[in-house]
Amino acid sequence: MDQSDRTLLQGCIAGDRRSWETLVNRYSSYLFTIARECGLTHEDAEDVLQTVFAKLLDNMESIKDDGHLQAWLATSVRRLAWRARFERDRTVNLVPEEELPVHDVLPDEEMLRLERIYSIRRALETIGESCRTLLHLLYEVEPRPRYRDIARELNLSEGAIGPTRARCLTRLKKYLEKKRS
Repeated sequence: MDQSDRTLLQGCIAGDRRSWETLVNRYSSYLFTIARECGLTHEDAEDVLQTVFAKLLDNMESIKDDGHLQAWLATSVRRLAWRARFERDRTVNLVPEEELPVHDVLPDEEMLRLERIYSIRRALETIGESCRTLLHLLYEVEPRPRYRDIARELNLSEGAIGPTRARCLTRLKKYLEKKRS
Protein backbone atom coordinates (compact mmCIF):
# COMPACT_ATOMS: atom_id res chain seq x y z
CA MET A 1 0.00 0.00 0.00
CA ASP A 2 1.33 3.43 -0.96
CA GLN A 3 1.43 5.45 2.25
CA SER A 4 1.24 9.23 2.09
CA ASP A 5 4.10 11.29 3.43
CA ARG A 6 1.79 12.53 6.18
CA THR A 7 1.00 8.98 7.29
CA LEU A 8 4.69 8.13 7.30
CA LEU A 9 5.53 11.29 9.27
CA GLN A 10 2.89 10.40 11.84
CA GLY A 11 4.32 6.91 12.09
CA CYS A 12 7.84 8.32 12.51
CA ILE A 13 6.68 10.69 15.24
CA ALA A 14 5.09 7.70 16.99
CA GLY A 15 8.43 5.86 16.78
CA ASP A 16 7.54 3.38 14.02
CA ARG A 17 10.83 2.21 12.51
CA ARG A 18 9.20 0.91 9.30
CA SER A 19 7.67 4.32 8.62
CA TRP A 20 11.11 5.91 8.97
CA GLU A 21 12.71 3.32 6.66
CA THR A 22 9.99 3.80 4.06
CA LEU A 23 10.38 7.59 4.21
CA VAL A 24 14.17 7.39 3.86
CA ASN A 25 13.91 4.89 0.98
CA ARG A 26 11.29 7.02 -0.75
CA TYR A 27 13.46 10.14 -0.85
CA SER A 28 17.09 8.96 -0.74
CA SER A 29 17.79 8.63 -4.46
CA TYR A 30 15.93 11.84 -5.29
CA LEU A 31 17.85 13.83 -2.67
CA PHE A 32 21.15 12.18 -3.55
CA THR A 33 20.65 13.22 -7.18
CA ILE A 34 20.03 16.82 -6.12
CA ALA A 35 23.20 16.83 -4.01
CA ARG A 36 25.25 15.41 -6.88
CA GLU A 37 23.74 17.91 -9.33
CA CYS A 38 24.88 20.65 -6.96
CA GLY A 39 28.44 19.50 -7.59
CA LEU A 40 29.15 17.29 -4.59
CA THR A 41 31.23 14.16 -4.66
CA HIS A 42 29.55 10.85 -3.94
CA GLU A 43 30.87 10.88 -0.37
CA ASP A 44 29.88 14.50 0.28
CA ALA A 45 26.40 13.83 -1.11
CA GLU A 46 26.02 10.89 1.29
CA ASP A 47 27.10 13.12 4.19
CA VAL A 48 24.56 15.76 3.19
CA LEU A 49 21.79 13.14 3.07
CA GLN A 50 22.66 11.91 6.55
CA THR A 51 22.58 15.47 7.84
CA VAL A 52 19.24 16.21 6.15
CA PHE A 53 17.62 13.07 7.54
CA ALA A 54 18.99 13.93 11.01
CA LYS A 55 17.48 17.43 10.64
CA LEU A 56 14.20 15.82 9.57
CA LEU A 57 14.17 13.78 12.76
CA ASP A 58 14.62 16.97 14.78
CA ASN A 59 11.99 18.95 12.83
CA MET A 60 9.47 16.26 11.96
CA GLU A 61 6.68 17.62 14.13
CA SER A 62 6.93 21.09 12.57
CA ILE A 63 6.16 19.74 9.07
CA LYS A 64 2.37 19.85 9.15
CA ASP A 65 1.42 19.15 5.54
CA ASP A 66 2.77 16.20 3.53
CA GLY A 67 2.75 18.44 0.46
CA HIS A 68 5.61 20.36 2.02
CA LEU A 69 7.86 17.46 2.95
CA GLN A 70 9.39 16.96 -0.49
CA ALA A 71 10.05 20.70 -0.87
CA TRP A 72 11.49 20.91 2.66
CA LEU A 73 13.85 18.01 1.98
CA ALA A 74 14.94 19.32 -1.43
CA THR A 75 15.56 22.81 -0.07
CA SER A 76 17.52 21.43 2.87
CA VAL A 77 19.68 19.29 0.59
CA ARG A 78 20.37 22.22 -1.77
CA ARG A 79 21.35 24.51 1.10
CA LEU A 80 23.62 21.96 2.73
CA ALA A 81 25.11 20.99 -0.63
CA TRP A 82 25.90 24.61 -1.48
CA ARG A 83 27.42 25.09 1.98
CA ALA A 84 29.51 21.92 1.62
CA ARG A 85 30.62 22.99 -1.83
CA PHE A 86 31.54 26.45 -0.55
CA GLU A 87 33.59 24.88 2.25
CA ARG A 88 35.25 22.48 -0.17
CA ASP A 89 36.11 25.31 -2.57
CA ARG A 90 37.68 27.31 0.27
CA THR A 91 40.14 24.54 1.03
CA VAL A 92 43.29 23.81 -0.93
CA ASN A 93 42.73 21.17 -3.60
CA LEU A 94 45.39 18.54 -4.03
CA VAL A 95 43.73 17.37 -7.25
CA PRO A 96 44.51 19.40 -10.37
CA GLU A 97 41.64 21.77 -11.15
CA GLU A 98 41.06 20.29 -14.62
CA GLU A 99 40.19 16.94 -12.98
CA LEU A 100 37.49 18.40 -10.72
CA PRO A 101 33.88 18.14 -11.91
CA VAL A 102 32.35 21.43 -12.99
CA HIS A 103 28.75 22.05 -11.89
CA ASP A 104 26.83 25.24 -11.67
CA VAL A 105 24.19 25.83 -9.05
CA LEU A 106 21.17 23.66 -9.80
CA PRO A 107 18.84 25.70 -12.06
CA ASP A 108 15.08 25.69 -11.61
CA GLU A 109 14.56 23.71 -14.82
CA GLU A 110 16.84 20.95 -13.56
CA MET A 111 15.00 20.91 -10.25
CA LEU A 112 11.68 20.52 -12.07
CA ARG A 113 13.14 17.72 -14.18
CA LEU A 114 14.30 15.89 -11.05
CA GLU A 115 10.88 16.34 -9.43
CA ARG A 116 9.19 14.89 -12.55
CA ILE A 117 11.54 11.89 -12.48
CA TYR A 118 10.79 11.39 -8.80
CA SER A 119 7.03 11.57 -9.46
CA ILE A 120 7.31 9.00 -12.22
CA ARG A 121 9.33 6.68 -9.98
CA ARG A 122 6.69 6.98 -7.27
CA ALA A 123 3.97 6.27 -9.83
CA LEU A 124 5.85 3.21 -11.07
CA GLU A 125 5.77 1.83 -7.52
CA THR A 126 1.96 1.81 -7.67
CA ILE A 127 1.28 0.08 -10.99
CA GLY A 128 2.36 -3.43 -10.11
CA GLU A 129 5.40 -5.57 -10.75
CA SER A 130 4.33 -6.90 -14.16
CA CYS A 131 3.70 -3.40 -15.51
CA ARG A 132 6.96 -2.11 -14.03
CA THR A 133 8.88 -4.96 -15.63
CA LEU A 134 7.20 -4.50 -19.00
CA LEU A 135 7.86 -0.74 -19.08
CA HIS A 136 11.42 -1.30 -17.92
CA LEU A 137 12.04 -3.76 -20.76
CA LEU A 138 10.37 -1.52 -23.34
CA TYR A 139 11.91 1.81 -22.36
CA GLU A 140 15.02 1.35 -20.24
CA VAL A 141 16.92 -1.73 -21.35
CA GLU A 142 19.59 -1.19 -24.00
CA PRO A 143 19.79 -2.71 -26.46
CA ARG A 144 16.02 -2.89 -26.56
CA PRO A 145 14.86 -6.53 -26.41
CA ARG A 146 12.65 -7.93 -29.16
CA TYR A 147 8.95 -8.41 -28.50
CA ARG A 148 9.42 -12.17 -28.71
CA ASP A 149 12.01 -12.03 -25.87
CA ILE A 150 9.81 -9.75 -23.78
CA ALA A 151 6.82 -12.03 -24.34
CA ARG A 152 8.83 -15.06 -23.27
CA GLU A 153 10.16 -13.31 -20.14
CA LEU A 154 6.72 -12.08 -19.07
CA ASN A 155 4.85 -15.20 -20.17
CA LEU A 156 2.70 -13.20 -22.61
CA SER A 157 1.89 -13.57 -26.28
CA GLU A 158 3.63 -11.06 -28.53
CA GLY A 159 0.22 -9.64 -29.48
CA ALA A 160 -0.57 -8.89 -25.83
CA ILE A 161 2.43 -6.62 -25.31
CA GLY A 162 0.94 -3.53 -27.00
CA PRO A 163 -2.42 -3.63 -25.18
CA THR A 164 -0.71 -4.44 -21.88
CA ARG A 165 1.68 -1.54 -22.37
CA ALA A 166 -1.31 0.75 -23.06
CA ARG A 167 -3.04 -0.36 -19.84
CA CYS A 168 0.15 0.13 -17.83
CA LEU A 169 0.71 3.62 -19.26
CA THR A 170 -2.94 4.50 -18.54
CA ARG A 171 -2.48 3.45 -14.89
CA LEU A 172 0.70 5.49 -14.70
CA LYS A 173 -1.02 8.53 -16.22
CA LYS A 174 -4.00 8.27 -13.86
CA TYR A 175 -1.71 8.13 -10.83
CA LEU A 176 0.28 11.15 -12.01
CA GLU A 177 -2.88 13.15 -12.76
CA LYS A 178 -4.31 12.27 -9.35
CA LYS A 179 -1.11 13.42 -7.63
CA ARG A 180 -1.09 16.65 -9.64
CA SER A 181 -4.59 17.65 -8.54
